[in-house]
Amino acid sequence: PRPQLQRDGVRLAESGGASPLAQSSYLSSAFIAQFAAELCTAPAALVDTVPSVGALTFENQVWGSQGAPQLHCVEGLAASGDAVTFGGSAAGAGILVVRNADLVLSGTFRWEGLVVVTGGDVSFKTTGATPKQLFGAVVVNETGIPEAGRKILDIERSVRIGFSRLALRRAVQLAPSSAFGPAYGALPVLISQDYWRAEGS
Repeated sequence: PRPQLQRDGVRLAESGGASPLAQSSYLSSAFIAQFAAELCTAPAALVDTVPSVGALTFENQVWGSQGAPQLHCVEGLAASGDAVTFGGSAAGAGILVVRNADLVLSGTFRWEGLVVVTGGDVSFKTTGATPKQLFGAVVVNETGIPEAGRKILDIERSVRIGFSRLALRRAVQLAPSSAFGPAYGALPVLISQDYWRAEGS
């Protein structure tokens, strides 16, 4: 097994000396916000909305599997302080987008694919001692100016996050191709050429 890193309560596989938590220099905040909007309006998206009381809780949910991933979007309120909480035993595969609300994992949680939390006054929080496992990638995109002392990443106990190219490959099939267009210009370009030449030619 690969050695594990522990940083800010997040447990990740050794990443060759690179910081496991970092601000992206490739994908802009505006792109992430637009990407999430495209996902949430995609035909395959299953959309829930935080009610006016400012809290939405899902208990014991299973949203998709490896063989049948799903695209879920939860829309928050314009006001700050609302939250989407997963309690009990929750699992899923595909893409989970939370816009303009905190994402709180309070129970056992396992997700394979992409998790995006974006908007104003948002955060990714975990509470309780039950295991939380995410395989793929997690993106937290705060588009506003957080209040003083507010944590965008608020981890209690230990969370295991592992990069998984396979989980992301399954998830990306749910996204419309138009969602990726604005990102191409920001991504690094690498051209590699391998060749051989017979001696004497």
